[in-house]
Amino acid sequence: MGFWSYYFFAKLLMFGGGFIGFHVLENLLFAAFVALPVRHWALKVGKQIVAVPVGVALLYYDTWLPPLRRVIAQADQLAGFSTVYVLDLMQRFINFKLVMALVLLLIVYWLLSRKLRMSSFAVLAILLAPLLGIATGVTQPAGSATPTAIATTQDANSGAPISSERDLDATLDAFYAREQQRRVRLQPVMNEDTPYDVLILQNCSLAWDDLEFVGQRQNPLLARFDLRLDNFNAAASYSGPAAIRLLRS
Repeated sequence: MGFWSYYFFAKLLMFGGGFIGFHVLENLLFAAFVALPVRHWALKVGKQIVAVPVGVALLYYDTWLPPLRRVIAQADQLAGFSTVYVLDLMQRFINFKLVMALVLLLIVYWLLSRKLRMSSFAVLAILLAPLLGIATGVTQPAGSATPTAIATTQDANSGAPISSERDLDATLDAFYAREQQRRVRLQPVMNEDTPYDVLILQNCSLAWDDLEFVGQRQNPLLARFDLRLDNFNAAASYSGPAAIRLLRS
């Protein structure tokens, strides 16, 4: 099995930490494939050429990331990300503590592999993966790379559970179509001919820093206001209570 033993140890480390899931049967089959004894050098090279993409695909399958078909379907949106935004996402995505743990595991693996047959321990660790999941509280639904909390999400309209195989885009589109039919009718509080005395404009989740970033802090509409609260603190982290406190003040 060679260095592929470290591949399985690394995945089990991430699984124990709750960073990925772990499909025991699929990983056992892959371990059996990379452990096949091959003598001819051409067959060895061919086996590695096949094993590398399969190993990458299996690792992706074990993660909580969305299926590749969804990523491909939204490739045009991903292509619109700026370089700065992609770098910021990578900085948030990479867990440096996990990287250090994987490096430490690599050092330990290299030292032990000089004295022990690590492939046997790798297969044993794969078989014990369900016990590791029970001990750490990490569960992996059968045939799904989605955490249990996501796999049991309920439809807000029907209350039926949304399985991991259900197209979430269709559910979202149905929600939008349903919500577009909602109408709120308010009783008039004054005659149409009566001009407003006070008009308050409060935008949800919009800060002055946001307007500054897009160059709209001096928008002509804002310049017509009699009073602008540009240093206002509602002492509330959510826009709903902030608007209520603004009105009460």
